Amino acid sequence: MHKYILSFFFLLFLCLSSYGQTTSLTLDLTSPHEKERELLLALRHKKNHPDLQSVKQTLDSVDQVLYKKGYLSFTKNKKQQDTVLEYTYILGNPIRQVILSNKLLSTTIQQQLGFLKDSITLDFESLSPLLQQYAQQLDREGLGMSALQLSNHSIQNSTLYCDLQLHLTQSRKLNHIAIQSVNKVPEKIIKQITKRYLNKPYSEQLVSNVTQTLNDLDFLKQYKTPETLFTEDQTTLYLFLDKANTNTFDGFMGFSTDENEKFTLAGYLDLALNNVLNKGESLQLYWRSDANKQTQFDFKSSFVYLFNTPINLNGQLNIQKQDTIYQNTKLVLQVGYAIQYNQNIKIGYQSTSSTTNSILPTMENFDSTFYTLNYTVIRKRNYLPVFPVNYSLDALIGTGNRTTEEAKESQYLIQLQANKNFELAPKHFFYINWTYYALFSKDYLMNEMYRFGGTQSLRGFQENSLLTNQLNLINTEYRFLVHPSLYLHTIFDYAIQEYKPLDQKNTLYSIGMGLGFITSSSYFNLSFANGKQPGIPFSFDNTTIHIGFKTLF
Repeated sequence: MHKYILSFFFLLFLCLSSYGQTTSLTLDLTSPHEKERELLLALRHKKNHPDLQSVKQTLDSVDQVLYKKGYLSFTKNKKQQDTVLEYTYILGNPIRQVILSNKLLSTTIQQQLGFLKDSITLDFESLSPLLQQYAQQLDREGLGMSALQLSNHSIQNSTLYCDLQLHLTQSRKLNHIAIQSVNKVPEKIIKQITKRYLNKPYSEQLVSNVTQTLNDLDFLKQYKTPETLFTEDQTTLYLFLDKANTNTFDGFMGFSTDENEKFTLAGYLDLALNNVLNKGESLQLYWRSDANKQTQFDFKSSFVYLFNTPINLNGQLNIQKQDTIYQNTKLVLQVGYAIQYNQNIKIGYQSTSSTTNSILPTMENFDSTFYTLNYTVIRKRNYLPVFPVNYSLDALIGTGNRTTEEAKESQYLIQLQANKNFELAPKHFFYINWTYYALFSKDYLMNEMYRFGGTQSLRGFQENSLLTNQLNLINTEYRFLVHPSLYLHTIFDYAIQEYKPLDQKNTLYSIGMGLGFITSSSYFNLSFANGKQPGIPFSFDNTTIHIGFKTLF
C-alpha cells in the first residue's frame, strides 16, 4: 500500500513539474558590421520570451526605434536553431536631417501651424515630435480629422527633402452633448455644467476636458468612455453616466453614568449623503460626545445649480458644548456662484451665540455676526481612488462684530485651507496641507476661541483639546502606494498656536505613521501619532491612535 502511495505522489510531482515548465525562446540581434552591432546592443532589447508573440512585440519595438533614428531602409534576416532566434540586421546609412517645405500648404494653414518660413531644417529624430505638435494644433482648431503627410521625397547625402501636405476636412464644432444613463442622473445639472463646451472647435482635448469636468462630480461615474457621432453637419458627444455610491457612514454609540450617577450618552456619528434627491445636493451630519464631556454637533447642506443656474446655496448649523461651562451655537448661510462645478465664489452671513455659567473674567455671554467672502476650488485625481483629491483650496475672509453685556467690538476673520498631493514617482507621493486661522479683535474671550487637535487637524492630540485665536498648521505625509487600494504613510505635523487670553504663543508638533486602504464598500485609516507640547518631555506613552472607518453605500 505504501508503495502505491509513493508511486502516486511521484507521478503527481512529475505532472506538476511538467505543468510548471514553459518553453523559453531566446532572441539575439546582430549585424555583420561592428558599429551596427554596438548600436543594436545599446537598445537593450528583451532577450528571453515565453512565445513568438512576445518576440514579435520586441522586434516591432526595435524597428520603431531604428526608424526614429533615421534608418529607413534596414533589412533583417531570421535564423532559428532550437529555441534561439537570431536576427541579422543590415542598417545602411541613416538620415541625419530633414529639410521640410511648406509650399503645398495654404497661407491660412501656415499661420495656424506657425510654419511661416518656406522651409525648415531639423534633425531627423525631431521630425516625429514636430508632426505630432502640428497634429495637436490642428486638433485644437477643430481639424482633428485632417491628415498630415510628407510627399515628394528625395534623399541626398543623408538629408531627406520633402513637402508637408495636408488633406483638409471641414472644421467641426461640438453641437450636442447627449447623456446615456443606467439609472436616473441629474441631467439638467450635467447639461448646465457642460454647456460651456458647446459650439467650441471639436478636438480630442475638448473631449478630455469634458471627461475631467465630469470626474469632478462626486455623485457620478462614467461606465464607458465618451463616443462621438459625426454626421454631415452635426457633431454629438455621447456621455455614458451612472450614479456613484458616495454616501458614507461611520459611528458608534454608548451609554454610561457619571460620578453623580447621571445618565450620559457617548459616541459619534459621521454621515454624508450625496445626490439622494437626484439634484446634486450634499448633506453632512457629524455628532460627537466624549469622555471629556465635550459635545459637538455639525450639520451642513449644499444645493447646487438652483433653477438651472450657476447659483448654489449652502448652510451650516454647528453646536459646541463643554460640559455645563459653555455652549456655542453657530449658524452659517452662503449664496454662491459656480465659475465651474469645482470652483465657486460665495458671499455669506454667519452668527454665533454663546452662553456660559463660568465666573471667569475671560468668559462671557456674547453674540457675534460676520459677513464673509469665500472662494473654493477642488481638483480630483480619478485614476487613484485611494488618493481622490489632487489639490484643493478653501479661502474665507470676514468682517463683523461681537456684542457682550458691556461692549460691542469690531472683529475680522481669516480662514484658509490648502492642500496638494504631489506625485514624486510611481508609487511615491508627498501630501501637504496648510491651515491658517486668525481672529483679530481688541480683546478675546475663551469661549470664542477656535478649537483644534485630532484626526482632521493636529494629529497626536485629543479631539478639539487645544484653543487658539491664531493658528498656523502644516500637515505632511510621505505616502508609499503598496497597491492601488493600499498605502503606508509617515506623519509630521507642525503648528504655531497663539492664545491671547493667556498671552501664550506655543510651537506644537507631532510625528507618527499610519496606513489607509479602500475597498468597494469602505474606507479605512489607522495612524499612530505622538504630539509634543512645550514643557512636556517626549514619551511614547503619549502616543495617540487615530482610527477612521467609513462605509460606502
